[in-house]
Amino acid sequence: MTTTNIVDKVKPYKQGSPEWHEARSKGIGGSEIAAIMGLNPWRTPFQVWMEKTGKAVNNIDSEKMKIGRDIEDFCAAQYTKRTGTKTRKSNKFKVHKDYPFIGGSVDRLFNIDGRLGVLEMKNVSNESFKNTFAGGIPDYYFIQIQTYLFVFGAQIAHLWVFVGGDHFELFTVSRNEEVIEQIIKAADRFWNVNVKMNIAPPLQNLDDAKLKFPPENVQMGSTMPANMDVYADCVRLAEIKAEIKTLEQEEEKIKMEVLQWMGDSEILINDDGKPLATWKPQLRTSFDSKAFKSENPDLYKQFEKTTESRVFLLKLKSE
Repeated sequence: MTTTNIVDKVKPYKQGSPEWHEARSKGIGGSEIAAIMGLNPWRTPFQVWMEKTGKAVNNIDSEKMKIGRDIEDFCAAQYTKRTGTKTRKSNKFKVHKDYPFIGGSVDRLFNIDGRLGVLEMKNVSNESFKNTFAGGIPDYYFIQIQTYLFVFGAQIAHLWVFVGGDHFELFTVSRNEEVIEQIIKAADRFWNVNVKMNIAPPLQNLDDAKLKFPPENVQMGSTMPANMDVYADCVRLAEIKAEIKTLEQEEEKIKMEVLQWMGDSEILINDDGKPLATWKPQLRTSFDSKAFKSENPDLYKQFEKTTESRVFLLKLKSE
């Protein structure tokens, strides 16, 4: 596949730079593709839509992202050392020639037997790796990589994961044309319908609702009559909350029975010796803000921060 740069005749720029964000604003990147397909656990289609239509800005550069960039050269060097495959940087945000609203910027490119490959690197904790990679590559990484394979015209990708700061895991991803077709359809619908026609995707969670209806827009004391459908939703929501409370009470009761049985033992096992549950000592360090405020009221006030948000409370009770 032929690819082109979204910005011609410019010097390469780093991920996270203002130029990089400017390029991304003109199309949908690999991680955003997973979001608009509903496969990104951290972002929703509505949040991406808000950013692409200029209604919200997402230039967040977290400490984790900065650390990831700082150790990128180290991870790439380790990849070459352990696999024998040399890599090269490709800092520009590229878009597909036939679908200019689909793009991506990769960590590295490589060649194996004359075939172009994409190297994507991730830095995760041991716990995160255990949870998210238990069934293989998570969907959101898989979609992101398939997008890069499509944009860069490559057939193979390597996902190089730095786990817990002490070891690496390598995953190989082959190009999947069926998945790429799904990516094209999702991106085309999102860009040409949602973005170009300014049609918002459905809200997915409370964060979406807070983003669409911010606290500063609230008309204090205003009321809204419920129609039949919304009233039925409130009734069902009240029933669900009551069911949850009943289940939580049952959960606590059963848990206490298990703990009573375990006593001072650390691990509960079945007849085969396999663990059923554990009750282990665990250290936790926390900041005692109340004590600090009591002993250092003036200093506490200097760092006190007040935020405003909208809180949803269901007043209807289930009978």
